[in-house]
Amino acid sequence: MHRGCGRRGGVISFESTVDSPGWYSQSGPENDVVVSTRLRLSRNLSGYQFASNLDAREGEAVQTGIRNAFSGMGKEYHYCPMSDLAPVERRMLLERNLISQDFSLQTAKAAVLREDFRFCAMVNEIDHLRMGLIYAGSSFSELWKELNSIDSRLEDSLDYAVSLEWGYLTADVSNVGTGLKASAMVHLPALVETGMIDKALKAVVQLGYSVKGFFSDTENSLGYLYQIANPVSTGESEEDLLGKLDGVVNQLVHYERTAREEVLKKERLATEDKIFRALGTLLHCRIIESKEAIDALNLVRFGIECGMISLPIPAVTSLLFLSQKSHVQGLMEREKIQDTPVDAYRARMIRETLSSKMAGGWNV
Repeated sequence: MHRGCGRRGGVISFESTVDSPGWYSQSGPENDVVVSTRLRLSRNLSGYQFASNLDAREGEAVQTGIRNAFSGMGKEYHYCPMSDLAPVERRMLLERNLISQDFSLQTAKAAVLREDFRFCAMVNEIDHLRMGLIYAGSSFSELWKELNSIDSRLEDSLDYAVSLEWGYLTADVSNVGTGLKASAMVHLPALVETGMIDKALKAVVQLGYSVKGFFSDTENSLGYLYQIANPVSTGESEEDLLGKLDGVVNQLVHYERTAREEVLKKERLATEDKIFRALGTLLHCRIIESKEAIDALNLVRFGIECGMISLPIPAVTSLLFLSQKSHVQGLMEREKIQDTPVDAYRARMIRETLSSKMAGGWNV
């Protein structure tokens, strides 16, 4: 089941920002505010210690069992030892929010990737198996239906560690029970611009949910992006957990859309100026760093959401991920470009992608 993995074929293979598979190239419900929703299931195999305590022989046995289970799932699932992935490919998986920072540095472990890059499983990370599925937009019920189906099929051949009293047993106590972690990435530019973001996010935290910046520096989230997640998975069913989180996300959608109306009513000219300056930078820059690109792309996204710019939202969302350093390096390696700085290639890629998508121009 090594087909298409790493240096043996390039598991992450694309030639431009318009032909790269991934959730970010799709649209979804409430996509103007909810960039994506993500579910992660943690599972461990009965009869083995948790991943951090496995010796080499046990670790290999766990990997073999999981590899065999996925071998019957279909040709679109690829079992990839991390040692088969080049360092730049591992970092690309990290940039796509498919694996964790620590896992990206491991070479003795493995990942299971699906060809559409919406599904990824980490093998022997914190738990023996951590499966993640991502959709564009607000799609918790559809996500759970698909991920639950995958989990049920795997459980036919894997003996999960489960307790009648506690539910699924996991290395992290907060995941015991359902083993389900749910999150939504939301784009909240108007709440930031009106100064209402702290109040809105404080209300989310008071309801018991965690909030963090998705692209973050030492103080704030870059690009107005925030990730809302359930902190624990114990004490309620998967459907109840997802229903409550969906309600919180829907409330944020309402707050953000109300704040947009306020911004356009009171500060339209200043907002347009900021947005079109960002668009001008992206269309004409010759060198751009990742942080500046993230901020400018999210301002352009804000302009699309407010009806100022005629661009498909997925084109901008794709650039947020594909213009990160490792993706740019991957494209440069494919084109055998050695004498161009990464920041210069990023600028050219963004210019060309946006220009090709702006058939309708912008609304002034």
